[in-house]
Amino acid sequence: MIPGTDQVRCVLSGINASVSLNGSFSALHFIPLDATQVDLTNVTIDFTLEQVNAPDNVHWLLKDASSFHFDSMNIKMSSTFLQKLVDISRKLIDKMVNDMLPKLSKAIDTKIQALNKAVAGEGPMTFVFPLMNNSLAVNMTMAHAPVSAVDSSLIGLFFDGMIVGDKVSTKNDDITALPPRIQHDLSEQLWIHEDMVDSLVQQLESSVFPVELNDKSLSDEMKQVFREIPTYYGNNVTVGIKLSMETGEGKPINFDHQHGIILGSKSNVTTTLELICSNSTTTNASAVVFTLNLEAHANLTIKDFVVYPNVEEIFAENTVVT
Repeated sequence: MIPGTDQVRCVLSGINASVSLNGSFSALHFIPLDATQVDLTNVTIDFTLEQVNAPDNVHWLLKDASSFHFDSMNIKMSSTFLQKLVDISRKLIDKMVNDMLPKLSKAIDTKIQALNKAVAGEGPMTFVFPLMNNSLAVNMTMAHAPVSAVDSSLIGLFFDGMIVGDKVSTKNDDITALPPRIQHDLSEQLWIHEDMVDSLVQQLESSVFPVELNDKSLSDEMKQVFREIPTYYGNNVTVGIKLSMETGEGKPINFDHQHGIILGSKSNVTTTLELICSNSTTTNASAVVFTLNLEAHANLTIKDFVVYPNVEEIFAENTVVT
C-alpha cells in the first residue's frame, strides 16, 4: 500500500530467466541469425493499481501504471561467427529491445482494461468457474467491491461463492457486515459463508445420498435393538441401513455462535432411515422406515489442516415409523 492513498504498488523483481529459442531473424535483409538462448538478469515488473468504486459498492474498476525492465540481456548464438555478429550489433539490438518494453506495459494495461470491462458489465453469474468435470461450478462474481484500507496493508475481496449446477442458485446480496479481521501478522484470512457450504451439499445431494451402511457388527446391533426383525426374517437375517436426506426449502447446514455447526433441522430438513433386510429367501427388503427431522450440533475445529469433529447433541423430532 502506498501510504496515505488507496493505491497498491506491486513489484515482481529479481527474476533471472534463461529462455531457449527456436527462431531466427535477418540482419541487413540477408544474414540469417539463429538464436539458441537468451539470458535475462533481474527482470522486474512494476505496476501500481488504484481501485475506483461505483456508487453501488459492487462494481469497480482498476487504474494502473506499469513498467517492465531488466538489468542485462545475453544472446547466445548457434555458431562463433553469428555470435560475433551479435556482439558487434549489441547497441542496435539493445535499442530495439528497449523500444519494445513500453509495449509490454501496454499489454498489462490491456489485460486490466479487459477485466474492467467484464466487471462493469457483470451480472450475477458472470464469473463462474467449472469444478468436478464441469458438472459443478463455483460462482466467483464479486458480491462487494474490494476493500483496501488506507491505514493498513489489507485488501478484502468478497465473492458470491455459491456452488452452482443443475440446481442453479446465487446469493450475492446478503453481505450486511464485513467479517472481522483476526489480528495476526503476515496472514491471509479466508471466511466461508454457510450458504456456500449449503449450496455444495444441495448440489451433491443426489450423488451423496442415499448412504448405505452394511456391516456385520451393525447388523447384529440392529437385531438386538429391533427384536421383531429376527422374529420375522429369522436369526440369520442381515440388516443394513440406507440413509437419505431431503433438504427441501430448509438449509442442511447452519453456522451458529452458540451451538457451532448445526447439521439438519428439527423442522424443515427431512431425514429418512431405512432398515434393509436379507435372508435366504428375501433380498434387500425394506423392513422399517423412519421419517424424521434430525438435528445434530457439532464442534468442528481445524488446526494445522487437521479436522477435529465433536458431535455434542443430537435431536430427533416428528418421527414417523412405517
